[in-house]
Amino acid sequence: MNDTDWESIFQDRDSLLKAAAISYFGLAMYLALKKNKPPKKVEPLPEERPRKRPLTLSEMISKMIEETYGIQK
Repeated sequence: MNDTDWESIFQDRDSLLKAAAISYFGLAMYLALKKNKPPKKVEPLPEERPRKRPLTLSEMISKMIEETYGIQK
């Protein structure tokens, strides 16, 4: 296993370019995969109770404001 002569391998220009290209490719793959993180789990939406009567327009607007901005009126 120690019979490989690394100096003679890297004296050839084509071999040197291939080794540099492979190392840059490996570095690019490492950096690309390092930044990708698994997606976060989505929390299930709370179940709403069934309405007994239809909402009025003002109740619908208040509900949309609460859901969007978290402001209760």
